[in-house]
Amino acid sequence: AAASVDGQFYIFGGNSALGLLNDLYRFDIKQLTWWPVVPGSGATPSRRAGHALCATPSRDLVLFGGRGQVRRTGSSSSSSSSSSISAEFTSLNDVWRFSPSRGQWTLLSQSDRLSARTSATAPAGRAHAAVGMIGHRLFVYGGKDASTDILFDDVWAFHLEVGRWTFI
Repeated sequence: AAASVDGQFYIFGGNSALGLLNDLYRFDIKQLTWWPVVPGSGATPSRRAGHALCATPSRDLVLFGGRGQVRRTGSSSSSSSSSSISAEFTSLNDVWRFSPSRGQWTLLSQSDRLSARTSATAPAGRAHAAVGMIGHRLFVYGGKDASTDILFDDVWAFHLEVGRWTFI
């Protein structure tokens, strides 16, 4: 996912040959140079792909949802003493804000990984949603569930100032 703030182009996460990523890079449009962005102390968004990123009027970045991985450890069928690790995809609906001026991520809305369905208070987790900012509200349309491929055609707005979702 990518967004531009003050002549700087930011990208976060995605896929690589080694799996999902959660790194942040900045491209200086005038100098044509890439720079890794190392956030300050605190939590950062989990590794993901299919998420969305956009700029706010206050020149911050807002990250929504995507596809993450849940690692599960289980017993191998060949031996009761050995275990295997498998990964499955999960849909995320968390919202994060990154302040380029402070270099810090802030969690605005926690992801509900237990429900693949939309609740009355938040959209279902999803990847590949269309997003846009109007004032201090993040609008989210559509997307796809990462594990079931269910397609969504709903619209939600996240109010950044109050930290609350509204179904539109």
